[in-house]
Amino acid sequence: MGAWEDLGPHRLYEGDCNDALTGLSVESVDCVLTDPPYGTASTGDVKRITKRGRGVKRKTGDSGGGVFESFDLAWDRDFPVDWISHSVLALKPGGSFFCFCDTKRVTDLWKLCQENGLRPLQVFAWVKPNPVPHPRKNFQSALELAVYA
Repeated sequence: MGAWEDLGPHRLYEGDCNDALTGLSVESVDCVLTDPPYGTASTGDVKRITKRGRGVKRKTGDSGGGVFESFDLAWDRDFPVDWISHSVLALKPGGSFFCFCDTKRVTDLWKLCQENGLRPLQVFAWVKPNPVPHPRKNFQSALELAVYA
């Protein structure tokens, strides 16, 4: 099932949620709080400048340069949903379910909750005081939405 840490009367599991949830007893969890991959990553590699160097220009007129590091966001290309049914089985009657998601997925997540026997009650927003930097100089979202069921 993976590692866990006891925090007072609470237990925090680390690892793949499907492994952890299927290893739990039915109706044994008070709360499921999760922030799964949003399924928003593009299909190409992401490149970022890690440090300035000679010979590589960042933009026209830049006399310096940069060393580019490439990384893949494949883990965030899909919006996984198979874990929801495992969560429902593990939740105690009256237990709480909180799931953060992309703003475009709120309706999908709401319907998935209903299809899996949960009763969605509210969508709430976390307004971040320090949002993640955006590569473009336009709109920068400081909002994450979650469904509470």
